[in-house]
Amino acid sequence: MKIGYARCSTARQDTSVQIGLLARIGVERDRVYIDHAVSGRQAKRPGLENAINASREGDEFCVTKLDRLSRSAGDLHETVNRLAARGVALLIDGKVYDPADPMGKNVHRHARPHGRIRVRPDPSPHPRRDRGRSSGRQDERPAAHPDP
Repeated sequence: MKIGYARCSTARQDTSVQIGLLARIGVERDRVYIDHAVSGRQAKRPGLENAINASREGDEFCVTKLDRLSRSAGDLHETVNRLAARGVALLIDGKVYDPADPMGKNVHRHARPHGRIRVRPDPSPHPRRDRGRSSGRQDERPAAHPDP
């Protein structure tokens, strides 16, 4: 069975896009748990707790993006471990990470209990250049052959 989780951080945001994406991968609407206007940093997320408690061994826990689960790597590590202890596979954007297979175990290794997760809205390899800023040294260099 697929269990879905959707979260938006502010009251102005809407979870309808996430719910639509979850429906597209086969999550029934009554199996989607929602936290509305709840930041990922907050420890108390009742929708997430209810979703984890509803999951059983062999289920798939579905989220549209990894940052919907958590904003910190420590919290992510804890959540992924809780799901793995229940025998629940994690499905992120349609890709399954089963704790029983090597790739799923790899998610655990990379979800270190330190640092922060940063998800850029624009995955450009050159964000500074795209914003009109250049990188590197910007000093004035003399011309190779100055005019006399």
